[in-house]
Amino acid sequence: VKFAEALDETPAPTELELKTLRDLQARTKAAHQGTAKGKAA
Repeated sequence: VKFAEALDETPAPTELELKTLRDLQARTKAAHQGTAKGKAA
């Protein structure tokens, strides 16, 4: 196991990154439920 000599804090996500992640999660959930756009419910 190797450890870094200096630790850095990861910056907080940007609004665009959060929006993108939320959209991806919503589309993934819809696909798993069979309610994706363009698909008959």
